[in-house]
Amino acid sequence: MWCSQTLVVLLAAGAAVAQEAAQAPEFICPENEITGKFADPYWCDRYWDCFKGEATPVDCDDGTAFDPRRITQANPCDYIYKVNCTGREALGDPLGTGVCERMNGVYAHEDPNVCDKYYTCENNKPTLLACAPGLHFNPVNRLCDWPTAAKRGACDARTSLDGFTCDDKEYFTPSGQKIAHPTFPHPEDCTKFYVCKGGRVPALSGCDEGLVYNTQTSNCDVIENVPECDPNYTDYVYEDYPADAADPAANV
Repeated sequence: MWCSQTLVVLLAAGAAVAQEAAQAPEFICPENEITGKFADPYWCDRYWDCFKGEATPVDCDDGTAFDPRRITQANPCDYIYKVNCTGREALGDPLGTGVCERMNGVYAHEDPNVCDKYYTCENNKPTLLACAPGLHFNPVNRLCDWPTAAKRGACDARTSLDGFTCDDKEYFTPSGQKIAHPTFPHPEDCTKFYVCKGGRVPALSGCDEGLVYNTQTSNCDVIENVPECDPNYTDYVYEDYPADAADPAANV
């Protein structure tokens, strides 16, 4: 009920701003700057192009808004979420369809349970993109982010792989650098190890042939340096893994 009432209030406020903008007088170019691009006092997705004191209204493409920081560029409009619209909150009606809320912009996947994918829309044509392993799309800043920052609800639930689940701890190198994708030993096979992508999503990986996982260094090492692994055991099976996951040292 609270959400519905809040939505009604926000829509009413937006409609009031739009109505006020529609009734606003024509823009007058500043006397000391008769040539240049200037923000509309009401519409965030409109600006005025002044040339020798004559003002011409220019509407940004749907999904973009006028950014005063870009006045020296041919197109001074940028994605709405990147622009500070404080004091000029009115926006034109959305023209996008499907997954594109507006014709241009960056939007979350339509399935709320798919958090590592998102769309970029250009002229209402969506392109599906994926975040790097272990990251979620953050609908607030429209960037791929750590799951704890993205706060995507159901997607924050931790998953298990062969009974292994990443813990809640943060891990650091001896020099104090945070390890983005910490690694953990496989309980039965010295040649394999688990990678916690983003500290949350488990993936199985393994060492190059002839090496085993060293729990002391969290790196692959020669078997002589790993006493818990039997040097006479000949049944180790080396498999191919993605290059970015094969070396634990590369996950820092």
